[in-house]
Amino acid sequence: MRENCDPISIENFECVTRQNNRSDSETNTAGGVAIYRNLSSTSTAKILKVDLSDTTRLIRNTGVVCLAEVTCFTADTTFKMVLGAVYIHPGASISNNSVLLHQALFPYVYNSQYVHPIMEVDTDVPILLCGDFNTNLKND
Repeated sequence: MRENCDPISIENFECVTRQNNRSDSETNTAGGVAIYRNLSSTSTAKILKVDLSDTTRLIRNTGVVCLAEVTCFTADTTFKMVLGAVYIHPGASISNNSVLLHQALFPYVYNSQYVHPIMEVDTDVPILLCGDFNTNLKND
């Protein structure tokens, strides 16, 4: 899934957000990650920007993350969550994995030492990360 290509069309779904696996390569045959929403669901989804300090290096050496804020509506309640799609390259270091995930999720995790006082952080919003982490956390 190169950035200059349209997202794959899936009947009755919309592509909410996607991230190319190696955006600096026109010859890349690998895909990336994407989040799709079922059009008949009682939910909304919007893109959450992922700010990385060294995007090219992290994507090339570690992997990619895309995030969406999903709001679900039921008869009784409305709830919000952050949904993430993750791909980690095989053999990527735990250190790089930590940097990638920390930077991607930074705005959604409260730590008063690092969050600017004017930044709103809702620590009650659950975060669900799905994907291919290509690591054995038990061994690494």
